[in-house]
Amino acid sequence: MKKSEAMKRLDAIENEAKELREIIKKSEYSPKKRVVDSVNEIEDKDWYISSIGVVQHGVDSSPNQLSTKERAKAFLALMQLVEIHAAIEQDVEFPHSILTVVSKDRGKLFEFYFDSIELKQEFKTKHQALIETVKRGL
Repeated sequence: MKKSEAMKRLDAIENEAKELREIIKKSEYSPKKRVVDSVNEIEDKDWYISSIGVVQHGVDSSPNQLSTKERAKAFLALMQLVEIHAAIEQDVEFPHSILTVVSKDRGKLFEFYFDSIELKQEFKTKHQALIETVKRGL
């Protein structure tokens, strides 16, 4: 074997090794293993909430992409609950009642404060479908 052929083979092996290192690096990625620096580092996010409030399938590089349709629906529901709650005129400096929304896997918890038990119950009754969507999807 000539020296030039050996050098070409060595270059090819080094390039292949570099590609294999990249594959290994990508396969070791897991959000459960480490805290990512940005949501843009998370792969397989192909759901989003359109500007008219519809959950849609598609991929772009924006940080508002979500990994599942259920999660996108849950975020849409949570946004609506937060806005509805914010529109209620109340003094919650000393809340008398708290509505706790816990996700299905108990990994996430959201609390809404109310100045009366009656107001909390009315909110919960009127918006039960949104609350359930949040519980299921997050």
